[in-house]
Amino acid sequence: PGLDEAVCREGRGRPRSCREMSYGAVATPAAGGRINGFSRPFTDKQILFWLSNTGSVVYFLVLAMNFYGADSEEPLVHAGLFHGLVGTHMAIATLGFCCWLFIECHNPIHPTCFGAMLPDSKRWTDKKWCREHKTKLEGLDHFCVWLNVSISRSNYVPFLVLTVCGVLQYILQALTGLLILTLWQKDMVGRMAQDWDPHALTFAVAMVVNECVSVGIGFGFVMLLIFHIHLLSTGFSTYTYLIEQRRIMRPATAARGPRPAAQASDRQALVNGSGDVELPETAGDPNAV
Repeated sequence: PGLDEAVCREGRGRPRSCREMSYGAVATPAAGGRINGFSRPFTDKQILFWLSNTGSVVYFLVLAMNFYGADSEEPLVHAGLFHGLVGTHMAIATLGFCCWLFIECHNPIHPTCFGAMLPDSKRWTDKKWCREHKTKLEGLDHFCVWLNVSISRSNYVPFLVLTVCGVLQYILQALTGLLILTLWQKDMVGRMAQDWDPHALTFAVAMVVNECVSVGIGFGFVMLLIFHIHLLSTGFSTYTYLIEQRRIMRPATAARGPRPAAQASDRQALVNGSGDVELPETAGDPNAV
């Protein structure tokens, strides 16, 4: 067994004993590979993810608290509904933040209790080479350019929970803003009106901006969740799905000579998770988040 594991680490082969190592075995990353999402350098999309999500949540809560806390002679109609919406939003946003922080801080090489929740199927037990981390990762799904870390068996569950939280969070933000503009429209005017703005148009415009931002960011989370639900139902990882889509979209009339032996073996290695074959560029990954 010791010899087999050494052979696996050196990349000279993939013996059966290496493939069947139970979840919990830790590979040693090569020098120069990424450790986690906070490893330098940061990407533009990663910084945009930080700023857009943090800014959106803070912007919404500032508007909501100003609306609720404004001086008014009459209590807010359906105040319990407002409390429920904002309280649920804050709880979901907190859970999403915890998942995000775990994904960014965790080295995907190391096993976690979240990985133990996944079945020992081929998708989650195969080890594939990741060029960014310069090592093989068990159950590698894709490298997320928005989080700047690979999503694999050890952090896939927090990634999925983060996606669900994103969907629910932005639905609640949009719904609360919509209710303020409709159900609580009279309360909004009575609470937010100023001498220079008797109809509270400034606050209404600010709330419309919240609606646009929430729908825009939330739509991305919805599409991501739908995509990963589809992957879970088919048993594909993101990378193997992309490989299969490239094969399907190939023009039927294109000349198809015999595939070179090296190319054929590399493609099979990608699907099977064997060999030191680099995965496709993440720039073309529609799910690279």
